[in-house]
Amino acid sequence: MKYIFTSIFIFSFYTIVAQTFYGTGEAIPDDGTSMMYPIEVIGLADEIDSITFGLEMVCINLTHTWNSDLDIRLVAPDGTIVLLSANNGWDLDNYTNTCFIDTASLNITEGYPPYTGYFRPQGQMGLVNNYQDPNGEWNLLIYDTYPFADAGELLDWNITFGDEPASAFTLKESNLPIVIINTSSQLILNDPRIVADMGIIDNGAGEINYVTDILNNYDGKIAIELRGASSLGFPQKSYAFETQNELGENNNVSLLGMPEENDWILYAPYDDKSFMRNSLTYELSNQMGRYASRCKFCEVVINGEYLGVYVLMEKIKRDNNRVDIAELDIDDIAGDSLTGGYIVKIDWIGSDGWYSNYLPDQTAPWNNFIYYQYVYPEDAIIKPQQKNYIQDYIDSFETALDGDDYMDTLLGWRNYASESSFIDYLILNEISKNVDGYRLSTFLYKDKNEKLRIGPVWDYNLAWHNADYCGNEIVGEWAYAITDYCATDLPFWWRKLVTDTLYNNNLRCRWEELRESTLSEENIFHYIDS
Repeated sequence: MKYIFTSIFIFSFYTIVAQTFYGTGEAIPDDGTSMMYPIEVIGLADEIDSITFGLEMVCINLTHTWNSDLDIRLVAPDGTIVLLSANNGWDLDNYTNTCFIDTASLNITEGYPPYTGYFRPQGQMGLVNNYQDPNGEWNLLIYDTYPFADAGELLDWNITFGDEPASAFTLKESNLPIVIINTSSQLILNDPRIVADMGIIDNGAGEINYVTDILNNYDGKIAIELRGASSLGFPQKSYAFETQNELGENNNVSLLGMPEENDWILYAPYDDKSFMRNSLTYELSNQMGRYASRCKFCEVVINGEYLGVYVLMEKIKRDNNRVDIAELDIDDIAGDSLTGGYIVKIDWIGSDGWYSNYLPDQTAPWNNFIYYQYVYPEDAIIKPQQKNYIQDYIDSFETALDGDDYMDTLLGWRNYASESSFIDYLILNEISKNVDGYRLSTFLYKDKNEKLRIGPVWDYNLAWHNADYCGNEIVGEWAYAITDYCATDLPFWWRKLVTDTLYNNNLRCRWEELRESTLSEENIFHYIDS
């Protein structure tokens, strides 16, 4: 790789006030690999800090035809990595004379391509001002997260040191458990997972946890990756991880008092400033007798950088302590063993599945058929006989609900589905006014020789009036009537169910029961205040 470096001395009196080093670039790889673009720094004092003299600013010039594909980081000589910008800029182009500096008024996530001017980086640039020797090779690390699609080139970049160095917040203590992850300088990607070290400090309720305490709740290996869809563009990322032993095998452990398992989620409530919309909904569901993921609030530090408050939660999974249904083996292809258990979902298309034979809510401007995806067994291992069974069963449910005898307690939809689960699911989506309800992150499961049930509830970050679109801002409207306001596809079930007299009567009775207990204002406020 060819590169040049130059230093400009702006002012010097006993100590250097500011010094900028320049480097050139080259093409940004579009083959799934990352590239380091170096600058050699020489002639500085042998120590930088966040008070007297250190890194102040990083500026870049690059071309790219799809900015949100790019993950851009600064790598210091001691290996410290700082995130400058990732997943920003949508499908727009280029970073032109873009400078990252702590004193800027806007974060890069609030800017607009080509980002000309000064912006705060997504990460804490002051982490490199850690008393390391700045002399040596600094690198701009660029990774195109969507290979073989859009091309780009780093034109040039520069780095400035001065007497107004960037600072960083360092977590020292918390009344919440502290999760510490070290990736050994590896980037955490959307796929594949990387192996890292994780420790958890939890001294118990009412106690203070210090980052210097022993790792007393967990101390071991994990395999971690980014998770989410639209949330991948948020400054605060969510992660999925599995706990592993030293051989890289799944290791079922209890984290923060939750039942032993190996699949977990670190959820970043970036778009929920209360932090608790998901955890509140899941807690209410559990109190109603419907399993939902258990949650524990914590603070997260990755590679020495404090990332904020997170929610450690259970991944939806078949397990005796999670979705408690029968285990379906690959040889369960006939008889009673074929009848369960299954988990499927309605969501953004992302894995193998099938389309419903019935059009969604007819008031939608367009009517794409609802797509079901296999969750358990996973699409890679589910057998053809098992696919056929769960497809046929859900089709029978929809056929019965769509038929003339749908209200008949023997011939109608109740022959295939648990009425009580469909009542509780509607109540939770309506009381929370969930804008994503019924149409995204909608899980269904079926146990052996049992009826279809809907749940567990999932993804309520935009519920509880955290969205101002698609009629969600109108208090008096039903959440299931979203297609009156937005072009979206919703299963036809809900408008049909509320025309069922018995369903409506049972719904009202259940609502009145819950309003005196789980869904009372007193109980909800108690959780919020606790």
